[in-house]
Amino acid sequence: MRRNVAFYIVLLAAYAAYSAAWSYITLTKVYGLRVTLGDLGIIVQGAWDSVHSGVQGFVNYLTGQAALLIYALFLPLGPHMIEALVIFQTLWLGAAAFPIFAIARRYLRSDVAALMLAISYLIYFPLAGVNWFDVHRQALFPTLFITSYYLYLRGGRSRYVSVPLMIFSSMLRFGYEVYPLWFGITLVGYWALRDRRERFGLAAGLTLIVVSLLLAAYNVGILTSLFTSPTKAIQAAPTSVSSTASTYLRLTPGLSQLLSINIVAPPVAEPGHVQLLYVRGYVVDALTIGLSLLPVLFLPLLSWRWAPALLPFIALLAFSSYWGYHYPYFFRFEYPSIIMAPVWLGTVEGAAVISRGSRRVATYVAAGVLVMSAVTAAFFEPYGPLNYMSFTDYQLSQWTSFNVTYYESMIDVINMVPRNATMIAAQDNMPELLPRPDGDVLLGCIEANQSQYIVVNVIHSLYLYYDNTDVCGESMLEVADWALRSGYGIVAEEGGTMLLERNYSGGVVAFRPYSYSYGAGDLWPLFTAWYGKGYINVTNFHYGRFEGLFAEPHALNFLPGRYNVTFYVMNDGLSPSTRLYAVVTGYYLSGDGLLTPITLLNESVPVSLLPQGRWVRLTLSFYSPTLVGLGSVTLLSDDVNGTLLIRGFSLTQTSPS
Repeated sequence: MRRNVAFYIVLLAAYAAYSAAWSYITLTKVYGLRVTLGDLGIIVQGAWDSVHSGVQGFVNYLTGQAALLIYALFLPLGPHMIEALVIFQTLWLGAAAFPIFAIARRYLRSDVAALMLAISYLIYFPLAGVNWFDVHRQALFPTLFITSYYLYLRGGRSRYVSVPLMIFSSMLRFGYEVYPLWFGITLVGYWALRDRRERFGLAAGLTLIVVSLLLAAYNVGILTSLFTSPTKAIQAAPTSVSSTASTYLRLTPGLSQLLSINIVAPPVAEPGHVQLLYVRGYVVDALTIGLSLLPVLFLPLLSWRWAPALLPFIALLAFSSYWGYHYPYFFRFEYPSIIMAPVWLGTVEGAAVISRGSRRVATYVAAGVLVMSAVTAAFFEPYGPLNYMSFTDYQLSQWTSFNVTYYESMIDVINMVPRNATMIAAQDNMPELLPRPDGDVLLGCIEANQSQYIVVNVIHSLYLYYDNTDVCGESMLEVADWALRSGYGIVAEEGGTMLLERNYSGGVVAFRPYSYSYGAGDLWPLFTAWYGKGYINVTNFHYGRFEGLFAEPHALNFLPGRYNVTFYVMNDGLSPSTRLYAVVTGYYLSGDGLLTPITLLNESVPVSLLPQGRWVRLTLSFYSPTLVGLGSVTLLSDDVNGTLLIRGFSLTQTSPS
């Protein structure tokens, strides 16, 4: 008994370590403004809609998006709902290790082997993508399905709980009915071919088959088409289902084509190259499946029960053109949750097939899984020491850098937008704007000239520059520049977030400065030989033309307002003839929509301002008249006599526009 407790304590410690690490990662992404309106925002708004849609809406959500009803339990937390959701998802995903441990003990009769498999699950690298990318409905499926399967194996009264729980797991996200359906088929097959006395298995199997088919039928609109014209069948289906169909399965409207899949043909190529295009597709699909099974040593393929359960996903790979199902993107997003349950249940059964009741063999097999899971985790997990070498380089240090002050500033600005406002143009890293009544409008395409409010954040260039679907394919740099020239007034500038309102003529009612700070290690000197220990060393530089002494590998962004730039430098024997200029440049969008260069600062720096032999702060001021992106800061020179040491620079906004 004590021995069993010890194994659970070790597993609990592993689960705690997993939960702590991933809770930290996901929370830092939230605080670093790196979660998305287009995914996490959909979940938050969907959770609100699920309990504000009337009886019919509730039924629609229950049958195909029941996960949103679970997420709705966090609505009372208000603005802290997003933080709670990412932690909850982490805890929930990791919790599958416990039923995996229990199932492995039953099959392998070895606590050691079961423990190693459960820990292997926690470091299974495809699980990282599910945890990494926001919060999703399907993330709840693996743990619930695996738990329900364990309850069935446990027997007794637990089996009466397992069947409805398994049915409910398929209701979390449309499309997942296939797994209870398949399990039901295996139960009926076992009754027919092996043991006619297993009447509960027959009843459970038939129940799972019938209910799964009914749920699937309802969710694709077949049942509702009985009460409407066939051509309106897809429109009569729950909103979530028609959305899923159009986006991921490429379903086309009309009853006769309701289940057809749009297979995208390969692009036109020169003669002799068409086959190569197909081969590449097959290779990609093979990599997707192969890498998913590699950490578990392909053991699921030995399971008569769960190997066939992988076939629907293989078909999906073959016939769906959606990029998220294919290597390498499959492993960076939520999609591995599709195969998590059959892979790990199949791993346990595959290990049992090899071990044939031998605890020693089972231990060796489980050890092999643990070793391979650890090796692949080293390359493919965000915390893996070799992750930078892999195709799934998460760039963990960059994506988890955060400033809580800037996050709180964004929340303060968002709270200034009236709760009933929906015509809001915002960039994709602001899911905190939701939920709100009719918030689905915000998730669609809002033309900038239709918006009452515009919310812009300049902390991350990615969300500022790229074509944002939430504002009909325009970049927020373009939207904000247009608004500043079209009668929108600045209501607030806080910590890098700006709120614009149509026809607003008052002053800025809320201001909180934000700043950048870069050390020598963050900068690129003109010549790598200039790198010193914590500084850049420029000695006797005679170039013949003006050149930036360093560049920062970051595209800086400036809200309208006044700024100070401070260089941390040392004059180590500079002659008075040395010429230095402090330069700040960037780009704005002109009226014709073209990026136009702008110089915000170009000021001579007299050497007399730099006393010799000690580090000093050289501070200069400049003004940004509009939203400026792709900014850069440097010291410019063509002739340095003596030595100039540069330790870095900082930028601080001192006042709004």
